[in-house]
Amino acid sequence: MRKIFFCLCLLPILVSCSHDRGLANKLVGRMNAQEVEKASFYVYEGDYPKMLLYNRFVESCSPQLHMHIVDKENIRIDGTPAIVATIECKNYSQMYKQYMQSAGLWQEEGIIRDTMRIMDTKDGRRLSFDWCKISGDNLLFVSISSPSQIRKEPSMQADVVTSLSCYVAGVVERNDMANGFVKCFFFSSGEMVSGYVPQQNVSAQKNNTPFYALTWWQYVGILFGIVLFIGVAVPFFLLRSAIEVFSGSPKSWIVILGAILGVLYCLYQLLEMLLFELFLINLPY
Repeated sequence: MRKIFFCLCLLPILVSCSHDRGLANKLVGRMNAQEVEKASFYVYEGDYPKMLLYNRFVESCSPQLHMHIVDKENIRIDGTPAIVATIECKNYSQMYKQYMQSAGLWQEEGIIRDTMRIMDTKDGRRLSFDWCKISGDNLLFVSISSPSQIRKEPSMQADVVTSLSCYVAGVVERNDMANGFVKCFFFSSGEMVSGYVPQQNVSAQKNNTPFYALTWWQYVGILFGIVLFIGVAVPFFLLRSAIEVFSGSPKSWIVILGAILGVLYCLYQLLEMLLFELFLINLPY
């Protein structure tokens, strides 16, 4: 028992030896489980639209993709901590491979290498996400309606890059707007396409806000509150409604059952978070 406790205490120290403190492993673990909302908890908010677009691309061309980080190297870029992650890919499609090659991330068969900056935010450390080669400081995940003509420049007289015959998911750079056009990025046949589209042809998608995950102490606080409710409020309620309880009143038992289910739910969520944060064991969410 002492050895197990010692290992649990030592684990955070070992993880902290890397600049990212295990964030990259957690990001990849959540992505493998197709839990993109929970994966966003480890990604810098400004890069979240890129992550959403990348996930849509993977779902369409390589849904069985599985990644595993085999090596990480600590570096600094202009004084900012970063890591160079070597990631092994399995069950990937040829289209996925071709895109990663065009993005400059594919190193050899089944291996990609990416540099992830460690961004300090008000919510803690987060990783930059650059698996979608999109530049911009004010990105938004959108739907691009059809029919739409994507042009090289923000003008109706500019050359047409491509024409859309159906709705597609994309990302727009809100700081690059002119003449009623906005700069957009989207995938087409496994390639990243960029150009300008009329503003009225894009609409923001609902999931532009990164997932908010409770911390351990917040889960514990909620659990403590429910236990306190059971320990204080329920007995008080029972004292006031003793006759109803013993006579089998449904209202009283519904309150008790709801409190028990609430405790079980919080316990499960706390267990899921603890197991994943400490050992990367992913329970059904």
